[in-house]
Amino acid sequence: MGDTSMLRQSATVQEIQKWVFRNHGLQVETDWIAHCQELCGLTEPAAGRREEEICPPEIQPALKQAFRHSECSHPKCDVSLGMGSVFW
Repeated sequence: MGDTSMLRQSATVQEIQKWVFRNHGLQVETDWIAHCQELCGLTEPAAGRREEEICPPEIQPALKQAFRHSECSHPKCDVSLGMGSVFW
């Protein structure tokens, strides 16, 4: 059995979408979430990202805030607030 301590640390795409809509009134695309995760260093950059897959700059702060609320524990993620998953 592997270490499962980081599994709950990452919110699902649907949880992030719900949180952003509830707190910012924004509908965010799955591709935008993936792109913003890349920008934050949470995932490896995807090769050949198309223009429509790039997260608009005005949406990025809301997504970064959602990542904070998901208790990101990735070494490159400096936004952890330690607030648990009560926001989901």
